[in-house]
Amino acid sequence: MQQGEGHDYFASRKMGRQLLESPYDTRWWETSKYFMWVRRFDPLPSDSRVLDLGCGLGQGAYFLAEGFGDVIGVDLSAFAINFAKQTYQRSNLRFLQADIFSFELEVPVDAIFCMDFIEHFESAEVRTLLARIYRFLKPDGRPYAHVPIAQSRAGAKKLKKYKHKNPHQSSVLDHTGDPTHKSTFNVPAFNLLLNESGFVISDEIRKIYCWRPVRWLYRGFLKLPWVSNSWRDQATYSYIVMARRALSPMLEPSLTISDGKGFER
Repeated sequence: MQQGEGHDYFASRKMGRQLLESPYDTRWWETSKYFMWVRRFDPLPSDSRVLDLGCGLGQGAYFLAEGFGDVIGVDLSAFAINFAKQTYQRSNLRFLQADIFSFELEVPVDAIFCMDFIEHFESAEVRTLLARIYRFLKPDGRPYAHVPIAQSRAGAKKLKKYKHKNPHQSSVLDHTGDPTHKSTFNVPAFNLLLNESGFVISDEIRKIYCWRPVRWLYRGFLKLPWVSNSWRDQATYSYIVMARRALSPMLEPSLTISDGKGFER
């Protein structure tokens, strides 16, 4: 959450209300993109140094610190960082109020989490953001990122459904309804952006939009090896990726994942 939001912003979001009312309630963590990563992606070594960008109220960083050597949560919001410092404390966890475009790290990190973060920036700022993330990582470091996908058939349907239920929020860009989002993506464009910024995608998780009673059947269809990637891209409305640093931008192509493991269960 890199917009400097205060109490009213967090209280207006379902996640924020949950954490403000019950900071140690694990409902948000267990449905979060962080937890999906914990369950699905290759684990990081327990001594890893981790940076959580846009950490918000801090619960994600708090639970990450349960399993790693050192965790730093960074957010522009003074309210969020004060709440996190007062609420979530571990010996290997610290929170920092800072602007991502001006703060510096003392030493590179093993992993950077950008969960629900990148879409808060204008498209021109995103490349600068990714360049800084590249520089903050160790040579073998991993970025983990989630973005809502609005520029797909599934994303457009989710957005239309959201606006129908919330007509007073007609100007939002994606189905999350967050008015502070400034950018939208489709899967190929987001992957290309990562490649051009020096990253190679090594794993992914996709949320797909489909009528719930037949969603399992649709997922099975999308896993078939002869189904084109464009079909998968159009079905995706929420996208989590694990990447690694390439030697330099565009030296390696993005890994194409076609075995269906990336679909949310």
